[in-house]
Amino acid sequence: MMKNLILLIIVSLYTIMFANGSLITDLGQVFMPINRKIPGGSPISTCDVQNDQILTMKYLHISPNPPERGANLTITASGILEEDVEEGAYVELEVHLGLIKLLSLTLDLCELLEDNKLSVSCPLEAARYKIEKVVEIPKQVPPGVYTVQARAYTEDGDEIVCLSGKTSFPPVVRRWKSIIRQIFTFQWW
Repeated sequence: MMKNLILLIIVSLYTIMFANGSLITDLGQVFMPINRKIPGGSPISTCDVQNDQILTMKYLHISPNPPERGANLTITASGILEEDVEEGAYVELEVHLGLIKLLSLTLDLCELLEDNKLSVSCPLEAARYKIEKVVEIPKQVPPGVYTVQARAYTEDGDEIVCLSGKTSFPPVVRRWKSIIRQIFTFQWW
């Protein structure tokens, strides 16, 4: 069951990031949380490691890495949930494109589990979990550097996990042949 919680958090990071660095506060200053790399080579790290968290990420791998427009992204993750998670748990999510905050949301974790049909529902039991999920990255992702941070909390406000990730999508470069064809087919008169 926890595998689906891990999946939800990771998929939420990538889905919102791709559907629609530094973290910037409302004052415009760079916010540098203490992060820890998660084994597996992905661009996602555990953040706020100075805080007690009840989900310990053991492995996280994405393929392709870095993610590509119009491609399927395979996410493989494992972790250990040390305590049960009850109704009322929530996720605070922020997405930035460069210095621009695209969105800041607070989402009900249990509703997310149900809405995304992850075959798990609250309450979540303490256990070790491993998941694999494939998500599609839209071709229309605008170019830029995307930074995403998701913090999940229990109904009592205890931190479940904090994950942050950063990736970039380069500008789409049209092929020279297409550009030359457009130049020479232009009507000059």
